[in-house]
Amino acid sequence: MMSTSNLFKALLILVITFFLSTCADKQGGNDEGGAAVKEAAEETAPAKASDRLVAYYKMAVEWAESDEYLTKIKGKDPMAGFTKLFEMAKSVGYDGADFAAVSKQLEADYKLYRDDPVVQEWHDKFQQALR
Repeated sequence: MMSTSNLFKALLILVITFFLSTCADKQGGNDEGGAAVKEAAEETAPAKASDRLVAYYKMAVEWAESDEYLTKIKGKDPMAGFTKLFEMAKSVGYDGADFAAVSKQLEADYKLYRDDPVVQEWHDKFQQALR
């Protein structure tokens, strides 16, 4: 059985959720996750996070086309490849403790900015270069 304080907290959360969804509807619709919520998240995100992602993709594509990657790493030493990609991500501002953490940050940024044509173009080049 719920205590009175837990019931009050649950009710308060419902009221706040309703209020926020109503505000999102008034600010341009609540389409597929709320455009207003996405816009607010982009405004509070670090300046030019999409530029950080594109910078990472550009570095990775350049490296994937280099002799170092083509002769020493591709198909031979995947851990060295992950290490190099991790170092590149750190150099443009990603701050994960390991490659898995940085990968999650990269994935989150890509999901947020995948509708940006520049991000999509460099993401595609990145995917092609590493094949």
